[in-house]
Amino acid sequence: MKRIQEVCTVRVRMKRLISALVSLAIVIGLSWALLPVSRAAVIPYFISVNDNILPFNDSTMPLRINDVYFIPHNVLADVGVHYVAVVSAEQLHLYRGATRSVEFDITQGVTIDQDGTMRGWPAARMIGNRFYVPLREVANFFGLTYEILPIIQGITPHDTNVSIIRIQPDLLLNGPSFVGIHRDSLIDTYRRHFGIQPPPRPPDLPEPTLPDIVEIPPDFSDVIIYLSFFDLSAGGLADILDLFGSPPAVIGYRAVFFASAADIAENPGLIRRIFGSGHSLGIHLVDGTYEEYLETSALLLEAARMRSVLILAEPDNETAIDMAQEHGLVLWNTAQRFGEYDTGDRVTNAVSTDSGARQNLKFNASENTAEILPGVIAFLRTNNYTVRRITETVLPIRQGE
Repeated sequence: MKRIQEVCTVRVRMKRLISALVSLAIVIGLSWALLPVSRAAVIPYFISVNDNILPFNDSTMPLRINDVYFIPHNVLADVGVHYVAVVSAEQLHLYRGATRSVEFDITQGVTIDQDGTMRGWPAARMIGNRFYVPLREVANFFGLTYEILPIIQGITPHDTNVSIIRIQPDLLLNGPSFVGIHRDSLIDTYRRHFGIQPPPRPPDLPEPTLPDIVEIPPDFSDVIIYLSFFDLSAGGLADILDLFGSPPAVIGYRAVFFASAADIAENPGLIRRIFGSGHSLGIHLVDGTYEEYLETSALLLEAARMRSVLILAEPDNETAIDMAQEHGLVLWNTAQRFGEYDTGDRVTNAVSTDSGARQNLKFNASENTAEILPGVIAFLRTNNYTVRRITETVLPIRQGE
């Protein structure tokens, strides 16, 4: 009998405790219901669930009361938290699967889980037909994660801050990256919703005047040009030598002059001038025999006190080809003769369209060559061609190579 009385006494005490807790919860609920709107922070919030940003309006904007975040009851469906809302009874039932559920009673201000355990959570609120549940407690209860990220600060006259509550964030896209991607569109959405005019655009500045574009000439520095002259009695040799000796247009340019026996006999003074100006001297063969080479060499030695193993012959002169190979002479027998062109443009066009890495510009020393040569020299300098003179150690350019 005494044991039964003790059990009854414990039951009575438990009923009184539960009744007191319910009464206290009702008082707290009524107190919250009577809280002025000014107690709730005016910070507007966006909500993102699984990185899907919900439409921004009064029905999706959460509340923040006394540093407690409350979210609308229906925003968690995308993460598997479903609900049954009984508006008339002011009751909300949230559940995830068959094992986790919680029930909010707005009237009594209590929260009870699936085991009948009363949860000491901040009481849910109800505004109109919408329930607001505490974010932290609901997320922890249903195994969810979230973060709160600032978007903009102080864009209104009231220095309002705007943030986004990001529920179940993608770990591959961290917070700053997520905000950086969506920030501009979120700000525009916020301003449209509250009728906030965007900040005034700074006046358009006059476009800066760009300097005239200086065309950079082509660079053919990897193409070697050898200048050579033959037919030295054609009437233009003196003017050609004057051109090469007139700085600064042709500083550093030297050439090779191939003299025949007749050229040396007629112009021994110009032959000496060629050698004394730093140019190379070679022998122009007509027949291509070794005897002709020896005869012309003797005249060259007498006129300029020098010998040369450089020889020039017509491209199809087989005698000169065999003789040069037999006696170790350096034979240049290229076919192209630029002296045949009557204008500088034709010469420079032929040079620019030649794909060879080495070119022999071979001119006859005529008056026409002396006239067009300044333009050709200017073209070579402008386009950065590498201009060299032929020497005994330079590998010759021959016909067919």
